[in-house]
Amino acid sequence: MWSEINRKFLLFFLICVIGPGLVSNLHAQDLTQDQIQQDFEFLNNSLAEGHPGLYWFNSKQEIHETTKKVETKLEKVTTVMELQSLFTDINNAISCGHTAILLPEAHYKEIDSVNRFLPFNVALIEDRVLITESFTGNLSRGDEIVSINGEAIDEIIAVLQRYIPLDKEIITKRDRSIEIMFPYYYAVYKDSPVKFAIEYKVEANGKPLNREVEAIGIHEKMYKSARDFAPAQIPLELSLDESKEVVVLKLATFSGQSFKEHQINFKDTIEGVFEYLEENNINNLVIDLRWNNGGNMRFAEYLFSFFIDSTHRYYNDAEIKQAVMEGIAKFGRSRNMKPMMEKQLGILEPQDGIYYLPGDKFMVNPTKPQFKGELYLLTNGFSFSATSAFISQVQENELGFVVGETPGGAFDGVNAGPPMIVELPNSKIRLYYRIIGTRYNVEANKVSTKVDFKVDNTLESFRNGKDLQLEYALYRTKE
Repeated sequence: MWSEINRKFLLFFLICVIGPGLVSNLHAQDLTQDQIQQDFEFLNNSLAEGHPGLYWFNSKQEIHETTKKVETKLEKVTTVMELQSLFTDINNAISCGHTAILLPEAHYKEIDSVNRFLPFNVALIEDRVLITESFTGNLSRGDEIVSINGEAIDEIIAVLQRYIPLDKEIITKRDRSIEIMFPYYYAVYKDSPVKFAIEYKVEANGKPLNREVEAIGIHEKMYKSARDFAPAQIPLELSLDESKEVVVLKLATFSGQSFKEHQINFKDTIEGVFEYLEENNINNLVIDLRWNNGGNMRFAEYLFSFFIDSTHRYYNDAEIKQAVMEGIAKFGRSRNMKPMMEKQLGILEPQDGIYYLPGDKFMVNPTKPQFKGELYLLTNGFSFSATSAFISQVQENELGFVVGETPGGAFDGVNAGPPMIVELPNSKIRLYYRIIGTRYNVEANKVSTKVDFKVDNTLESFRNGKDLQLEYALYRTKE
């Protein structure tokens, strides 16, 4: 009796005094050891059956060792969130930016229905977290966040970072992803209270201040995922610098859906850009690929075609696991893609359970007018997937220079194509990956792009609204 009364009093105290947060069912949902073991085996069988690049970035032995360590910790797990956190260790060992361990769909629906988020976006600059956009009058752009609800901001960032998948230790992708989706990540992996206690500084060396801010509903400048972010951007913008000698082409995405929604024909518009360069005898082009998270590989290939003078092999090869290709996967639903692939590529036969798609069937032909001038690519950690493939091809073939930050995608390959989503039977945790493993036609044996001119944002440039990467690229064109 007394324990029940005390429990109810404590709950009342927490709600009335501290304020109600989101106490997710996942924190309290107990799983039996049999259920946990079943999901562990289901996850590993799913990866082995269908993932096309399981051992690309780390060896089979390294991943096996991580998996065994995870297995030894299973007995201490009781909840869904604890299990997802542990499975994330396996995902981070695989190191594929197109592979993720997602919480059950019900959790995200709960986050959306509660609809309480931090009222600001952030930037990570020089190991500090600064507000970029404030949706409340109590905080301003440039304020530095010290802590949220009593937890140091660097500890919060460290927790969120481990859930963001990346290609082989290219951590720039994690930082930029947090900048895009910080309020949502915080709600998913931390809390969604009615109010937040914010400790912050107005100036870099100023005295910490404290302020309580109310949570807000989802804002048009808040994003839940990269796919949510891309359509909100203007996909293509063109400008001429004041000297009228440099064209700046900003490509925010290669998403076909985004171009369609903005009623922009990608191919016609890109062709028009290069015709403009030729007609006006402009020999300097800056392509801004920062925040371009990829999309349609064909779009990136078409853009590349304006920089080559002969047919180019874009990929060495690609591969699809047999069970996925033939639609007979036991651990995930897939349609039989073999007839479609053979219609395009000819008769295909599996080799040791894998279908290899010949790279010589995916050639890029040159498109006129060919651009032979100076080319600079602006990149950051959110330059990923189809975008990082384009960057790799430009650098490998010495067609231009990369300025800014290391792109978020691997230099030599990507797991792409249609997604596979596998739901684990007991926890309902979901495994997400892409079914086609693709290797680019590059000779350099390196994982990440070596930036030709590394230019990072600084506190000073942020506070003064300066674009150092663009300024540097424009400076280079005038040398």
